[in-house]
Amino acid sequence: MSTQSEALARGGAKPTTDMLKEFSLIEKWCKSLGATAVAAAPELYIRHAGNIVGSVNPLSGAQMSAGGVPENQALGTFGYQLTREVASSDYGSEPLM
Repeated sequence: MSTQSEALARGGAKPTTDMLKEFSLIEKWCKSLGATAVAAAPELYIRHAGNIVGSVNPLSGAQMSAGGVPENQALGTFGYQLTREVASSDYGSEPLM
């Protein structure tokens, strides 16, 4: 894990001051496109390579970026569903744009 990833994990996976400053620019941009509510995530998802100890056949970063291994060789898969609406109780159900 990188030093930055480790620091973020030790900090409770909370956005840093610099991240929140950058997010304020994203908020302004989204609102300029018509969004009425834009909120920064209260917690970060910290993704990093090398978090599986004792792997039989570790993947390189390039292999991960290319999609990993074929599904029939994987122990599991995951993905993200991105929508224009936030439906969690933290954010309500207001459309982002």
